[in-house]
Amino acid sequence: MPSGRRRIALLGSINRDTIRTPDGVETESCGGLLYSILPLAEIVGDSAILRPVCDVGADAADAVRTILGSYNSVTTDSVRFISGPNPHCLLEYREDGAKQETLREAGTPASVERLLEAARDADALILNFVTGFELELSTLRGFREARRGPLVFMDFHSLTLGISDDHRRFWRRPDDWAEWAACADVLQLNAEEAELLAGRPLSDDGIERTFAEQVISGGTSSLVITWGAEGSTTWFEENGGLKSD
Repeated sequence: MPSGRRRIALLGSINRDTIRTPDGVETESCGGLLYSILPLAEIVGDSAILRPVCDVGADAADAVRTILGSYNSVTTDSVRFISGPNPHCLLEYREDGAKQETLREAGTPASVERLLEAARDADALILNFVTGFELELSTLRGFREARRGPLVFMDFHSLTLGISDDHRRFWRRPDDWAEWAACADVLQLNAEEAELLAGRPLSDDGIERTFAEQVISGGTSSLVITWGAEGSTTWFEENGGLKSD
């Protein structure tokens, strides 16, 4: 690949998803980290190199090789194709549009050494917690202590999901969420995730701002809250005060 381009490492899971609709019909697809890689590949074109950091199991290897191999901007030198199963999620949709996730395979957390190697020359590191088991907090802290260089963008996502004995996912507020957030330069949450961490509806008077102050005072530079079709709000500190855009 030509030199002189921006380099972006992306850690997460390329899930094998089984999608079951209310009428019982099942379809299979690959998702997860691909939803970060592919749009970004279209945006950056030849101006950047994208390096996914993940394990891909034998049951998804052919499909993933084909998908990633169609983009000149994507290198697979930090993708490990393993003989074991791929991270696998069952998504069951109900008539009302709600869904139940069941995580059948979660994958193995990355080590500090692997993360350092993958981000060795990176300008940015994107953390997309698809299963929530891609990384341990101690590993991320070790990475940040060893290398402060790349901007760390964290999509908190499935860190808000617990897992039951029968592998079903459920909403829960992790006790150490602020410690995770402190390891990110830019933290992204959707509105539901932000409300879960804030402990109150963001529509309550002043709660969104108070929550943003808490996140940014903890060490995060910017907080992005997404609102679906209504866009997003970015909170950041400027000239000693908290601003939003």
